[in-house]
Amino acid sequence: MTWMKVTLALVTCVMCIFVIGAVVPFALAQQSKSPAPPPAADELTGVVYAPDGTPAVSAKVIPCFSSHWTVIQDGQPTRDLNSTYFVADNKGRFVIPPDSDPHKAKGPAPKSVINELVVCHELGFAYLTADEFRKSGRIDLRHWAATDGRLQIGSSAGANETISLKFEPGPFSAPGGHVLLSYSGATNAKGQFAFPQLPPLVGEMGRQIILRESENSTTFSLSPAIFVRLEEGKTATIQLGGTGRPVAGRLAAPNWYKQSIDWSEGSVRVTRKPFEPPHPAGALVSDDDEWYYKWKQSKEGQEFLLRQWSSTSLIAADGSFRIEDVPAGEYELQVFMEDLSHNHSPATPKRIAGLKRDLNMGEKPVGQVSQAMDLGPLELNIATDLQVNGEAKAAGTHP
Repeated sequence: MTWMKVTLALVTCVMCIFVIGAVVPFALAQQSKSPAPPPAADELTGVVYAPDGTPAVSAKVIPCFSSHWTVIQDGQPTRDLNSTYFVADNKGRFVIPPDSDPHKAKGPAPKSVINELVVCHELGFAYLTADEFRKSGRIDLRHWAATDGRLQIGSSAGANETISLKFEPGPFSAPGGHVLLSYSGATNAKGQFAFPQLPPLVGEMGRQIILRESENSTTFSLSPAIFVRLEEGKTATIQLGGTGRPVAGRLAAPNWYKQSIDWSEGSVRVTRKPFEPPHPAGALVSDDDEWYYKWKQSKEGQEFLLRQWSSTSLIAADGSFRIEDVPAGEYELQVFMEDLSHNHSPATPKRIAGLKRDLNMGEKPVGQVSQAMDLGPLELNIATDLQVNGEAKAAGTHP
């Protein structure tokens, strides 16, 4: 899966939530039941409690709006990245006033409403929908989770590499709101990494590889990319890479295609099957978001995500590629060749060629294997708008 980071207005392109009750002292529990003053119209007011039941003083309460993405990097809301926040007082109380969306559209656009709330505090984390919050006006924090581990690339330690994690706890809400929790950190000389404060959710993690960069954005993918389940108050130790077998090959254009190819504009990805969620037969597109949100919180959905594995490789100048440490299993291999000219957005570059094929890495798990599975020469499929009667158009004439 490709991620995109934008410097000022971050719009980026993927989890499950476990709710664990907190034990609250009787006196505090009685206090929490005291009726709060009635809020103003469209105003959200409430109290945040730490995992031990005491008021979470200075907790940051981040409203997530329906009109745009809300991005929280490394546990800190950033107003430059489409998020705003409100700080709880010395009794844990907070107020989110009406029309608090700093990026609300002007004019007759649909009203931006609060769909979800994220809370970050030194003692814990919370995510809940606005409807869930309105039932009690209370937010109970959960202890942070943590992870550490080691990155290995083939037989070598993954030294001085960037490890990224992302969590998408909520649904994709119309017309465009969504919550993204993003974390990144570097490995040391031995390939070791550690993240001491992460949300207790299911998220995607992996080594970051840069696909393309522009003045305002960086597009990257993960190699490998896996899903991990993090539990509150616990540290999960993760091994990234170091087992499996490499896959290698060399890409080539069809004989009739006489134009040169800039291989730096392409990438190769292998993805374990099945990679599409088991959408219910006959489901309407309008119902799909609600179904997926509930499914990914279920035991079935979590197990499906935790089985996922993919990895992406850049393509060398001679058209060759190599993907390390592919575990046993059935995969789909895809090649993406894209037009990165100024005529196309870096977020949605124009596809000019590609390739798709099945890949069988065997059924039995293996340790670290250095000899690659050589796929030999692989002929690309050229996009139809670059062909005229099976032959290439002149270079630069495609729309």
